Amino acid sequence: MILMMDHHPLTSKILRSLIVSTHLVSTANEFWQVFKSVAASMFGVQTEKNRVTDFEKSSPTPFIIIGILFVIAFIATIMLVVQVAIS
Repeated sequence: MILMMDHHPLTSKILRSLIVSTHLVSTANEFWQVFKSVAASMFGVQTEKNRVTDFEKSSPTPFIIIGILFVIAFIATIMLVVQVAIS
């Protein structure tokens, strides 16, 4: 039955859409997990469990990129606050 459905063009299209959607949701979930992890570590409230989980990931690149963006946003915020305070 599954093999017969696999040959139907509409079923194949639906299956491809589901795979792409699942990948996008997975990627979005990973992004938010990395973002939350970096934010927690920036404020010093990262749990040991999350830290261990983060270090088990295959690539540190997402953490580095989001960390750099976080630092840039932090510096920009401080500069903005200072500009508003002195004007």
